[in-house]
Amino acid sequence: MDAAWTAPVEYSVSSLPFAGRLKSVPGASYATGYSGDGVGPSRLMAKVLASMVLGTNDEWSRSAFTRHLSAWIPREPLRYPGSLLALPALRAVERHEDSGRTVPPLLKRLVSVDPSMFRL
Repeated sequence: MDAAWTAPVEYSVSSLPFAGRLKSVPGASYATGYSGDGVGPSRLMAKVLASMVLGTNDEWSRSAFTRHLSAWIPREPLRYPGSLLALPALRAVERHEDSGRTVPPLLKRLVSVDPSMFRL
């Protein structure tokens, strides 16, 4: 990563970047959820990650950009069928919104689940 960095565009459900720690890999931290040309968000999240990695208790490590994963997502074979529901649901919400129609409550609830909060 010190020579080159490329990654797919990454949006979070809230459209805000966030950082956290990987419980499965001690000492590993991550930042994700930002897009665009990334210069401003990258600098901001670098400060958050630096504070987290160094164990500093400051405004960056305590910021709203840090998340503690608290939910659970099922393992296979349940995860795949769940993903088959999510993408069509997102498309349906967009169709409703684009045409000015009200999104049905059940559909709205389905797409409001933030997968970034799940533990694997």
